Amino acid sequence: MNTISEQLKGYLLQYVEGITRRSKGNKYDCPLCGSGSGPNGTGAFSISSGGEHWKCFACNKSGNIFDLIGHIEHLPDYNLQLKKATELFITIMTPIQQQETYVDFSPFIAMTCQAINKTNYPQKRGFNRETIEFFNLGYFDGTPVQQNLVTQLMGYNPFKHPALIIPYPGIGYFIARVIEPNGEHKYIKPLREKAGPEPLFNLKALYNKNGHAVFITEGQLDAISIMQAGGEAVAIGGNRWPGSRENY
Repeated sequence: MNTISEQLKGYLLQYVEGITRRSKGNKYDCPLCGSGSGPNGTGAFSISSGGEHWKCFACNKSGNIFDLIGHIEHLPDYNLQLKKATELFITIMTPIQQQETYVDFSPFIAMTCQAINKTNYPQKRGFNRETIEFFNLGYFDGTPVQQNLVTQLMGYNPFKHPALIIPYPGIGYFIARVIEPNGEHKYIKPLREKAGPEPLFNLKALYNKNGHAVFITEGQLDAISIMQAGGEAVAIGGNRWPGSRENY
């Protein structure tokens, strides 16, 4: 059963990135013991490949999002941890995450990530290698295996030209930026009946606790550019705030 507590476990990465910083080797500074905050910048706090468990190899503490919230907020009781997690994240859970019948495009996203070195379009947009890898940008180059997979997931193949694939972290959704200048459409997105309503890109930035300003942009690549420069940004995927997201 996909309970609220099970869904909340998937927000571990967002929670960690909101309370500490990335370190070397795809790890983080430990928010509990401070490992990684020294001059060497080598953190020992790691998140599992499944994204639901963490462990610090310095202080040897580990657990899921509720355990971490318990340590940070000094809440030893699970019910209090669950309540706090709900307060932090329940309002930003998108329809995609609450609706099990929608298609998960993660396999397609992963496949296009493997092809990103076939294009220099991200570099032309000013993105460095770290940004490309951090946002898992991908490339649709029209190979038969890519076409077969997107057709299988979407029910048809909407791609007529090469495109940059921009994933939405953690929810199996993507937007494609067509690279061919004469393409009929600048952007391609999954059909609503397949993937649900389009979510906001980098929604977690609206809930940061550091007091920093958050820029609202039209396009996802604009938001990524701001974040590469050290700012915070959310993309709404259009030139107006969607009415269906007014409660965010």
